[in-house]
Formats: sequence, C-alpha cells, structure tokens
Amino acid sequence: MLQLKKEQFRQQIRRQRLDAHLMQARRHMLSITQTHQNELHINSNGSPPKPDQIFITKDIASIMSTIFNSELTNSSLEQLQQIVDSSEQEELENTFVQYFLGQRLLQAYEKEQDLNQITELQYIIGSIAKKSQICKCRLLELNTFQSALKVLNFEIEYDDYCMLSLVYLITIFVESDAHSYSDQNKLLLLTILEKLCKKLVLINYMDMDIESEEETSNEVQHSLLSQIFYFLSCFIQNSQFAFNITHYQNIWKIVQQTAFVLQDASSLRLNALQVLAEISKQSDKQKLSILQKSPQILFQLVEVLEFHIAYNSINNCIRLQASLTLKNLVSIKNCQIMNDIHSNKIPINFLEIVKLEEHQKVLYHQIEAFYYICDQSTLEDCLEIYENGLMSLIVSNFQEIKDTNNFALCKSLLKLTYAIMKHSEFEQKLSDYFRQYNLLQFLNDIGVQSQNQNIIKRATKILNYFNN
Repeated sequence: MLQLKKEQFRQQIRRQRLDAHLMQARRHMLSITQTHQNELHINSNGSPPKPDQIFITKDIASIMSTIFNSELTNSSLEQLQQIVDSSEQEELENTFVQYFLGQRLLQAYEKEQDLNQITELQYIIGSIAKKSQICKCRLLELNTFQSALKVLNFEIEYDDYCMLSLVYLITIFVESDAHSYSDQNKLLLLTILEKLCKKLVLINYMDMDIESEEETSNEVQHSLLSQIFYFLSCFIQNSQFAFNITHYQNIWKIVQQTAFVLQDASSLRLNALQVLAEISKQSDKQKLSILQKSPQILFQLVEVLEFHIAYNSINNCIRLQASLTLKNLVSIKNCQIMNDIHSNKIPINFLEIVKLEEHQKVLYHQIEAFYYICDQSTLEDCLEIYENGLMSLIVSNFQEIKDTNNFALCKSLLKLTYAIMKHSEFEQKLSDYFRQYNLLQFLNDIGVQSQNQNIIKRATKILNYFNN
C-alpha cells in the first residue's frame, strides 16, 4: 500500500510538472514576438522587466479596455493572466461578472487563429475555471466546450503545447461536479478528446521516440499523454456517464498503444492501465465490447505482468492495475467468452505469472481473477490449472496465513477454494488433495483466529463441504 501511495505521489508531481510545461510554453510564446516590446513598461536600466515584474495598474477597467478594444497581444494576455493569478477568488468573480470576462475571452478564443494565442487563451480560461466554481459554471453556460471543439479545425497536432493546454482546459471541468453536466456536454467532452486523439493517430504520434523518459525533449509528449489519461480517469470517476470506450476508436487506440506497446515508458503505461482498470469495472456490456473489440487484451495483460515482474514500486503498481483489469474482464458472465479464455490458454499462462507474485495486494486480485474463472467454468476446463499448480498455490498461501496470522489474502483464497470445492462434487481427488495437505486444519484455525465474521462464515461453508 505504501508503494502505491508513493507512486500516486509521483504522479501528482508529474501533474504539477504539467503546469510548469504550460508556463514554459507561455513564456516562450510571450517572448518570440518582439514587435510588441514597446507595450511593456521599461525598468530603470532600460531593459524589459522580467515577466513577474510587469507593472499591473490597479485600474482594472483600463486594462480590460486595452485588452478587449484592440488586437490581443502577448503583453495584454500576460497582463490578463497576472490579474487572474493575483486576484483573490471573490475579486476574480467580481471582475469576471463586471467586465463580461467570460464572453469576451470566448469571443477572442473563437476568432483567434494564431496557435500561440490560442494556447494562452486556453490556459487563461482554464485558470479562471479552476480558481472559481462560479466562473466555471458561467463558462459552461457560455458553451466553452463548443468553442474548444472549433479549435480542432486547426492543425494543432503539430503544436504539443496547444494540445496540452486544450486537454488541460477540458480536464478542469471534470475534476469535480461533472455528474451535474447535461449528457450533451458530457458527449461534447468525449468528442473533443476523440477528435484530438484522431489527429494524434493520423500523424502516428505514438510512433515518435517518446519511450525514453530521460530525454527532456520528450517530456512535453509525456505530459500530453499523461494529461489525456488524467482527463479520462476524472471523467470516468466523476461524470457518472455510461459510455462505451471502444466506440471512441481513436481514444481506444491511444489507451491500448500506451498500455501495451510503450514498454519502457513505465509511468505512461501505468496511467493507461489505470484507465483500463476503471473502465473495466463497468457493466458486462462494456466488458464484452472490450473483449470483442480487442480479443488479445487478456494475453496482453499477462505479457505486461511478465514484463514487470521485478519487485519495485513502479512495477508493483503496474502489476496491480493490470491484475485489476484482468480480474474485471474475466468476471464477465458470458459462456462463450469463458470458453475462448480457456481455448486460448489464458488461465495456464496467467498461473505461471501468479506463482511468481510476491506483492500481497497484487496477488489478492490475481486470486480473485482465478475465482471468477473457476466459478464460471466446468471442471473439465479447470483441470489443467488445478493439476499445474493452482491447488498447491492455495495450500501454500493458507499455510502462510496460519504462520503469520496475516489475513489479507484470506477472503479471496476462501472464495476460490469454495469454487473449487463445488467442482469436487464431480472429482473426488480435489477434496482428497486438500485433505492430504491439512486444509481442514487451516480452515479450523482461521475460524478460531480471525475476527472477521465474513471470513469465518466462508471458512465454515467450505468445511461443510468436506463434512457432507
């Protein structure tokens, strides 16, 4: 658990670095056009002041007049951003209402064609929405999503920073309260991301050299993909909107390619797997669509587990998300899918990886995955995994519970054992195997030592099978 928290902290730092990249882009954009230098106040030694030294008059009305009654310039946009950054929430809300800031910004956003200016406007609108819930609601009423959709008519796929600030903008709107949005707005958000991902797919964005996390030049690409996955996670968790991710073909391609192709970009792989784990928790209809659209996905998840089997923080988190996704997908109640799972030898390949697992939280979900497989399969389908180590895996883990008095795996082990005992009605050697290795004594000890009533009930239920 501590390792998972460490990795979550690392991802939080990466999201903070996203803001740094956006600021870097804005600094670069604001410095490339020299023709507007005369608009800046010159300090005493005759050189332009640093961005954080630019003079901001207290006469907000004068600034607003300058900004919106003439063509937008680098310096006017920077002045506006500084107003947003320096204002208290209530002050910002008053300025927003008094000077029709939302309407004016969106008008400028819709008519602007320069990608540098669009990047800056997206960041400013996002900053306002992030700072004030009142402003965010008003921006929503002003059809911000429709305005953002129009930006995709430009060739923004060749400007990483513009794409990054666009995803930043729409993410601000789903970090909280997204459940209250209309279905139309939720669909608009997905449409924006789908169109953006389509642009990335068309230019083979995922084929670029972005696997090396050491190269600073690739960091903006990492940040863009990370922000896409962060948006998806927020949308799935907060929108309460049932949608079939495979219908959004380009989003699905980006998620899959990142999860299963970018082997050496571990943080990106983790982000993509977290999205898969979240989306695979949904209905059987969603699971069926994923398995039909990507029939190789279970095998790919097993490959990910094998590739990241080494015990360390990032690998443990990757295996956790991959195991969660696999468990969610095999929990589907569909006979044909389960038959396909067995015919493709997924359980036996998965078992070989599970035998090597050392992390209890990961192992918990892997054992639960076997519960779903065994519970929904015939004895004939399961005999191969029973005979190739699943039974001994169960016994050894019960032995460890008895020795350590650590019941973390007990619930999943008991569920799996119960599913196997139902098969033992047709195959006596299964119960004989458990008797041979003193499983009855383990179960009796659990009934005495455990303080959890549900665990005690499960252990008693299995004991009744032996005693009948």
